[in-house]
Amino acid sequence: MKPVVWLVIIIILLAIELILMNLTAVWVAAGAAVALVFSLCGLPGWSQIAACFAVTILMMFFVRPVAMKYYHRGRRQAIDELIIGADGIVLSEINTRQGVGQIAVGEKVWAARGKDPKEIFKPGTVVKVLDVRAGKAIVREKTISDRRRMG
Repeated sequence: MKPVVWLVIIIILLAIELILMNLTAVWVAAGAAVALVFSLCGLPGWSQIAACFAVTILMMFFVRPVAMKYYHRGRRQAIDELIIGADGIVLSEINTRQGVGQIAVGEKVWAARGKDPKEIFKPGTVVKVLDVRAGKAIVREKTISDRRRMG
């Protein structure tokens, strides 16, 4: 195939990846980039397609899992940071020593632990999220001074 065909394929695939952001089309684009190099070297069309296919498969099986690990870690960290400072409602008793408890922040339910391991929070208690560690909200009871700052 002509190099311009591979170039158009690469551009389309990268545009799809930018829209979907799911780390799929980028690997096919990498395969198409190798096929573009094969085309520029004057290799036959069947070898370009074979190279595209082989590189795509290799990227999907070996590079994608590593990339997804880092991609999701960044997204998870950003979500965690959004709830820090937010208020939550205790849904099930928080007992840090027993490692149990849940809160609702907005429409999402989070596992929660108290900042002080001795504290126990009853359902219905309003808490403030201080931090997120290992996917668990670290909370303390919302104080009167917190409420004054709000309103």
